[in-house]
Amino acid sequence: MTLRELRGKVVLLHFWATWCKPCKDEFPLLEKVYEGFKGRGLALLPIAIDPDIASDKISSFAKGLGGNFPVYPASEGDVPEKYRAWGVPSTYFIDKEGNIVGKAIGPRDWSSAEVKSLVEALLLE
Repeated sequence: MTLRELRGKVVLLHFWATWCKPCKDEFPLLEKVYEGFKGRGLALLPIAIDPDIASDKISSFAKGLGGNFPVYPASEGDVPEKYRAWGVPSTYFIDKEGNIVGKAIGPRDWSSAEVKSLVEALLLE
């Protein structure tokens, strides 16, 4: 999958790791954002930066944390390096044209009114 394939959608590109406690705590909140906006043009791309973990194991791990959305391993590309995502969690907000319009470093309350307002605004553009 490429970001180019997601043009026309708002993308939350979220870097996380299985060993990261705050990342684990965020999964149920990310699920709320995903469920609330997925049918309205939001794409959530959680990318696990764990080295050498197979895709199916990452998916099982994410489901165990309450994430019913697809997750992707970074081991199949150099995505974290391209986005300079050296720490986790790190999230990039990408508009419908593919431009990075925001970045959140560290854990967030993804179910907050602030996040919902930001996603709403990006979807309306």
